[in-house]
Amino acid sequence: MKWSIKVYGLLFLIAVNRSDAQNTTKLQALKIGDVVPAITIHNIHNYKKPAATLAELGNGKPLIIDFWDTHCNSCLKSLPSIDSLYRKFNENFNVLSVTSEDSTAVRHLFNSLPSLQNIRLPYITNDKLFASFFPHRYVPHIVWINSKGRVVAYTSENEVSADGIQSFIENDSVHLFTKEDDMQFDIRNPYHPADSLILYKSSFSHFNPSVISNFYTKAGRDTAFNITDSVTRICIINGKPVNMLYEAFSELTGVQYFTSPQYFRIIFNIHDSANYYFPVADSIPKNITWKMNNLFCYEQITPPESKTVFFSYMLNNLNMYLPIQGKIEKKQMPCYVIRNILNHNDLIKSAGGLPVYSDWGGNKDSVTVILKNSPFSAFVALLNQFELNLPVYDETNFTEPVDMKIALNIKDSHWLIKYDVNTLKKALHAYGLELTETGKLMDVLVISDRN
Repeated sequence: MKWSIKVYGLLFLIAVNRSDAQNTTKLQALKIGDVVPAITIHNIHNYKKPAATLAELGNGKPLIIDFWDTHCNSCLKSLPSIDSLYRKFNENFNVLSVTSEDSTAVRHLFNSLPSLQNIRLPYITNDKLFASFFPHRYVPHIVWINSKGRVVAYTSENEVSADGIQSFIENDSVHLFTKEDDMQFDIRNPYHPADSLILYKSSFSHFNPSVISNFYTKAGRDTAFNITDSVTRICIINGKPVNMLYEAFSELTGVQYFTSPQYFRIIFNIHDSANYYFPVADSIPKNITWKMNNLFCYEQITPPESKTVFFSYMLNNLNMYLPIQGKIEKKQMPCYVIRNILNHNDLIKSAGGLPVYSDWGGNKDSVTVILKNSPFSAFVALLNQFELNLPVYDETNFTEPVDMKIALNIKDSHWLIKYDVNTLKKALHAYGLELTETGKLMDVLVISDRN
């Protein structure tokens, strides 16, 4: 198989076809630490004879093998430099230059370029043998072999320097950046680099029936978000489009997001919302065809970023990928406000003791909320988890812990869909508090069809 290469601008690194080596006897590729076997080399130029053993060429000295190609610009730039180092350290060090091309092409190149006309280092043409021992994908490819015939390093040409060679001679070993070519890489196939190499990545795919939803991550949603020293990452598995957009919205605005979006913070400006609006979990279609068409997986990786930058990327990406798009706007919207009725409210003041917070559902139609020596904001946060109730704002100005016990009549305690407002009003009134409906300018997520 021959590689087809299109060159744009200046070519610094070239992929080399080594498939012809596979037609020879199968030879074992050598790893760092292996001893090079006794082999006889042919087609040697700039040497006292055209064939010799590697031991003869090395002559008991450290040796580097420089793989190159006539079409590789980096190779042609490095050859004169390596030749100069060969001349300088020749008494204690050897170099062998190796190419798979024939001698005619090499001689023509050397005669054509002034910088290569006086090359003195030994070189091999028509190579297949060394390519099997030292497989590589890109040239220049440098193999470092110590005086005992042991491979000590594989590097690029950038690691070949006077200081490096002097150290190699003195220590018979080197500590250089290792060149590791991916021999399985094929540009025609999807590219999956190692995680340590990724700077930015986003992937978007259909519903994956072979992946179990990750209900153990991030407050019950099928979402994992994590920040390390090297990356910021989010992964959403089999997510609903509105929920995916709401994820970015909640992080960018600070709006709470627990198991489901608050639908009163979403404005649907779309032709058909049937596939996007699911206030009741059981209303989501169960058939696989619907899921394949309407649920998606998304992963995003960036270097460590602030949440504002990271989730701005996410919102922009989702707006490109999803069949709908989301935009954050400020709008006057209905909401509830909790205020104090009393000037000095001691009815809710905590008596102290160990902090306790509980919102246990005794049955599917009620939840009893118990706070002891706990912040009132924890109760407001619970109210804002209900999907079909208006957002709740706390204007009590409580700064001290409170004690309270309130029973909420709700539709379904498992999903926290909707609580009964009148029952809540009566319960709050007993603690000197009132719940009133008003309007506030707030952040909302506007959902529209993607153009």
